[in-house]
Amino acid sequence: PGIGKTALLEWMRRSAREEGVACLTARGGELEAAHPFGVVRQLLERRVLLAEEADRDELLAGAAALARPVLGLGGEDAPDLPETFEGPAAPRRLHGLFWLAANIALKRPLALLVDDAHWADLPSLKWLAYLGTRARDVGILVVLSARSPRHGPASDLLDSITSGPEAGGGLLEPLGADAVAALVRDRLGDADEGLCRACLDATGGNPFFVTELLAAGAAGTPASIRDAVLGRVARLSPESRRVVDVVAVLGSPAPAQVLHAVL
Repeated sequence: PGIGKTALLEWMRRSAREEGVACLTARGGELEAAHPFGVVRQLLERRVLLAEEADRDELLAGAAALARPVLGLGGEDAPDLPETFEGPAAPRRLHGLFWLAANIALKRPLALLVDDAHWADLPSLKWLAYLGTRARDVGILVVLSARSPRHGPASDLLDSITSGPEAGGGLLEPLGADAVAALVRDRLGDADEGLCRACLDATGGNPFFVTELLAAGAAGTPASIRDAVLGRVARLSPESRRVVDVVAVLGSPAPAQVLHAVL
């Protein structure tokens, strides 16, 4: 968290639009991962539903009409969308959504940008995997950001998307000493090497931590970092929260026997 994934995607969105590429964006959510087709609907729904009627009919023409149930526009299984792609309707949905995206890309190249893909719902990831092997043929670029290492059922799907022959990517590394010093001096002016090094040591080069530390000064933990950490801790199991409490008091690494006694 805070390594710069969202900022990089935003830079890519601006750059793509400057080159005349249409951009549709979505973000996976920890509390929304169980909602089927949530990311797909973020990407495509507004483009379709806000279109003029003639434009909408053109987008949903041909095989793209098979995507209507996913967007709540009627169809054979519209009343009750299942939570997975299992069942006889699965291939039709994949095919219909692909052709809907292809129709959107007919007028100009299209970029689909998905942030926090590790929290995307599984049906959406399955569609992105299906699209990934066909995207270049229809003028579509798919860009995902996700945390690493990954765990859970989404991991295999993300690996299949990012390891295909048409895929490329890599890990975002923490900022180095020169980059942190540049951020510090951009915010504070002529900061000396000692202050720049202290900011690097305190943040580990995490861009979010650096910028929040500079915004808050040295008065204490920045509120946005505190709130983000406490919000994440609140979603842990009771046992995990007890471990966090112990480590907060004793420091890390806390003695293993103490942690064992707490649990």
